[in-house]
Amino acid sequence: MVRLARLAALMALPVASLAQFGALQDMGNSVARKVLMSVFRMNETQVERILETNTTLPTHPYAVDLTDKNWEAVLRTGTDNPLENPLPDDTVWAVLVHAQDQISKLFVEAFNEVATHNSSASGGSLPPNIKFARLNYGSETILTTRWWLWKVPVLVISTKNQRHLRFFKQGQLPPFQIPIARLLSERETWENWPIWTGSLAPGGSREWMLIPIAEYWALFHSKMSKIPNFVLLMLSGVLMNFVLGWFHTEKPKQATMNPVTPNEERRAQIKAKIAKEKAEASGLGTSTSAPTKDVPSVEGSSGVKTRTASKRK
Repeated sequence: MVRLARLAALMALPVASLAQFGALQDMGNSVARKVLMSVFRMNETQVERILETNTTLPTHPYAVDLTDKNWEAVLRTGTDNPLENPLPDDTVWAVLVHAQDQISKLFVEAFNEVATHNSSASGGSLPPNIKFARLNYGSETILTTRWWLWKVPVLVISTKNQRHLRFFKQGQLPPFQIPIARLLSERETWENWPIWTGSLAPGGSREWMLIPIAEYWALFHSKMSKIPNFVLLMLSGVLMNFVLGWFHTEKPKQATMNPVTPNEERRAQIKAKIAKEKAEASGLGTSTSAPTKDVPSVEGSSGVKTRTASKRK
């Protein structure tokens, strides 16, 4: 309850609009850092992770960064210009979908090394038709939704103009340079990997559904990304306190006695009245008509004879 009170007091600050929240964030992260450390009892590492806003990787000379705006042009032409000539049909795209977790960072580092030392563009031994690209799961939405990705990191090998997709997930591929380079160099190995199939996959009966879903989700994500992270954290804390309180609320105990209807109450009154009248009538008959027993009389000192004695004579 104390934490909830602190959250309520914090939410009562004069920051009623998103623009004011943004102004508060522009004033510096020092205020947010103090709030997160005092109210939520977070350490420096957790605070830095929450307040981190720049999730863009440094540009790579041999790996293109895909975004919601350029992914179609890049995967089709290899450049940001959609008017360029399309790539050959045998082009193979190796796309690393990553986030900000530690495993993703290992994959990003290994993927960058493969693109730097093994790609054909850098003078490496990989075939020239293999292209490298990176996709940030935390900031880009359309392509991750179209590919129906919900867990990262994932290495996606795309062929046939993005109609054949193969997913190599965490645990199936070690996050190191040599295993990734070996996989890409052995075409027969990754070609034997299962292609994504199903109703939502490319060519599936419900593939069309993912197009508007991805567009709307990207719009929602762009709006929500303008809200500072610590504000969303506070709102989630208030919501969780409300949900937990609702789950722990005890239901009122119901009465165990059966309700009495008016008819039953009337019948009970009539029965009680009849029983009372019977009791009164029974008592009256006992006092007026009860038979008397012969009681032997005792002869007194004056010589009066008893009823029994007279009877004998």
